[in-house]
Amino acid sequence: MKKILYHGSENIIEQPDYRKGAKTNDYGRGFYCTEEIELAKEWACAFGGSSDILAEWEYCGGGNLPAKTF
Repeated sequence: MKKILYHGSENIIEQPDYRKGAKTNDYGRGFYCTEEIELAKEWACAFGGSSDILAEWEYCGGGNLPAKTF
């Protein structure tokens, strides 16, 4: 199962780290991704800074990655 996932941020993300997420996010601390590129662009713009970053990740499934699907 291969998927392309997107993450919007104000920083370049070299390695996802859920511990850096805010506890006050909708679903708690985590590294949030989406399959919808437009939604990730909205997330990137939400910070209001001059550096809106859109990261693309390829997820192939398996491994020991804890994930929630909504």
